Amino acid sequence: MNNDNLKISSDLYKLDESELGDNLYYYTYKVNHLKKLLNSNIDKDDPSFISTYSSFKGEVYENVVYELLLRYAKENKNITKFILKGPHQSLKENIKNGFGIDIKEQIVYKSGYKDISEFDGLFFTKGSIYFVESTMTKATMSLRKRLRKKKALLDLLFPNIKIKALIILTDEATGVGAFPDYCTVWQTQPINVDTILDNLINNPKRELIPLKVITDEKFSHANSLRYFRFKYFDTMLYVLNKTRSNPKISIDIMFLQTSKVDQYFDIFTKLYIGYLMLNDFKSIAPSFDLNIEENIVWVSIEKLNIGKYLIVYFAKQINGKLKRVEIHDDKITIADKETKGFSTSEYKYLKHILKPHHRLKLKDINIVQKKFINKSNLPPKQQ
Repeated sequence: MNNDNLKISSDLYKLDESELGDNLYYYTYKVNHLKKLLNSNIDKDDPSFISTYSSFKGEVYENVVYELLLRYAKENKNITKFILKGPHQSLKENIKNGFGIDIKEQIVYKSGYKDISEFDGLFFTKGSIYFVESTMTKATMSLRKRLRKKKALLDLLFPNIKIKALIILTDEATGVGAFPDYCTVWQTQPINVDTILDNLINNPKRELIPLKVITDEKFSHANSLRYFRFKYFDTMLYVLNKTRSNPKISIDIMFLQTSKVDQYFDIFTKLYIGYLMLNDFKSIAPSFDLNIEENIVWVSIEKLNIGKYLIVYFAKQINGKLKRVEIHDDKITIADKETKGFSTSEYKYLKHILKPHHRLKLKDINIVQKKFINKSNLPPKQQ
């Protein structure tokens, strides 16, 4: 796995902050809620405190790792380019498409002003690009799922370069041996954030040591990257139209089974294949009784895991709330979607591009269920 000679340094393993000065205080932290909890003398075993404190601790951990990784990159001859973020970069423009720095000064890839993916770090070696994931999570299953999206996106953006990942965890993490082969995994000691939290809460206006700037010709800004552009909504529309474009069949199952579409599934999680009229939808969900816009329910296929898929429906109430609907054994599960989340943005776009030929019939849902969902979800054949 360490074929680029990426071996953790002693400073990184120990999370040695002795050379960082006050650099950690030049990052942005939200501690007002944590301050209120502490001032209320909340029990530190309270789930509310544990959640808020863990989130802050994770932010500090990520920043310490990045500061040390910046210094590591300068000394490692195998690293040819390293992307700056946080207080070390100076470009904070709100770009519409491409790589840039978001309001939190993180490295992001945007499409239509929408943050498609965020990276804790990005750097290049000869013939490879690494994306960095640094987290204090102890259970790594959800992290491994998130890696699929980031790798699939980078595979599209950099088709001629090997995509690899540097995963940095504490030595409390489990499931370390289950990461894919493209991952290099480092483990560090746990971190103590009590001093920085105390300073942020009790001495926020103290005079800081000037930022210790690390310079090297290999350090670059995110907007300097050269890549093949990926347009989120255009690709979503392409899949929707291509699925329905074969005049001889209502749903192109063969297209949905291609490796390219599987790559899109990893990026989008769900892909839309058309819409049902409300009356048709009630034939498969008779207990559904919400008042929805234009009597339309959009149909998507969601990738749950490798080889595992599910049909998921989306409907927008007249009051503006977007609902996610699943049907299992004739039982309906309805969940609210975030007003600023991906699903809401996608639904607004779908409403804008709605065409009569996107309409599905009940027989089309049955075809998808039988020929794609059920077959995909079958266990592998025994050899």
